[in-house]
Amino acid sequence: MTDNRNILRIDASARKAGSSSRAMTDALVERLAPDNIVIRDLAVALPFVTENWVGANFTDEVERSDAQKAELAVSDTLVAELFAADILVIGTPIYNFGIPAALKAWIDMVARARKTFHYTANGPEGLLTGKKAYILVASGGTAIGSEIDFATGYLRHVLGFIGITDVTFIAADQQMVKGEAAVETANEIASEHVEILTKDAFSVMTKIKNAGAIFIGEYSSEPLGDYFAGPNHVLPTNGTAKFFSPLSVDAFYKRTSIISYSREALASAAEDIAEFAEAEGLTAHAKSIRVRFE
Repeated sequence: MTDNRNILRIDASARKAGSSSRAMTDALVERLAPDNIVIRDLAVALPFVTENWVGANFTDEVERSDAQKAELAVSDTLVAELFAADILVIGTPIYNFGIPAALKAWIDMVARARKTFHYTANGPEGLLTGKKAYILVASGGTAIGSEIDFATGYLRHVLGFIGITDVTFIAADQQMVKGEAAVETANEIASEHVEILTKDAFSVMTKIKNAGAIFIGEYSSEPLGDYFAGPNHVLPTNGTAKFFSPLSVDAFYKRTSIISYSREALASAAEDIAEFAEAEGLTAHAKSIRVRFE
């Protein structure tokens, strides 16, 4: 780690709360411990490239009108942030196999000829050299580096195009796929204890159908439920949570069923009841139903 590091942080997730890419970026930035940090949150929408923007960009800088300078003002600010940074940290989800539109808008604002790249006799050359980039990627179903991942390859290419070639990807991919598989496994095992340590723990909890006790969060470990916060330590074991519940005061309640049908209500179900009774060989039960309508 070098001193006097300036970080430019780009958050591309539309979600403010519960975002995996933002959580990953938080952790990395904390570890990098920068001297200075500029945060560009793309949930606050950037402008898209327009005809006037293109016209202003292709006009020589000394010949631009005040209106054209105003058209490029946001882009100029974003480019200046990039040049001032030693380290670029981008947190992004994958939306529909690619990057979010907000991140594409940022790229379109900073990938500018004669500003962040120029053309030479040997082809385009990036002007943002000597910088390090970390890209933290979260996805629901897309595997990073797979044939349906159109995000990471594009980001590596476009950053290299403007001169940032030292790029490291950190991925938390296929969260929905892996998460659903974990839920299915938990329901199949039907354990007496299930601990959920995820961002959306309460949402995951609703999918756990077979468990003696569910512990949510890093501060809700099994002994807490066993000895203090839970109803008791008598839980269904060996997969019996599929059809048994934990011991509770409900197990000691004495219950009685109360049934009251009208003639009309019984008539609508009489034959079904009689057939069930006959199927069990209890003909007297069947007759006790039918006799009421003779």
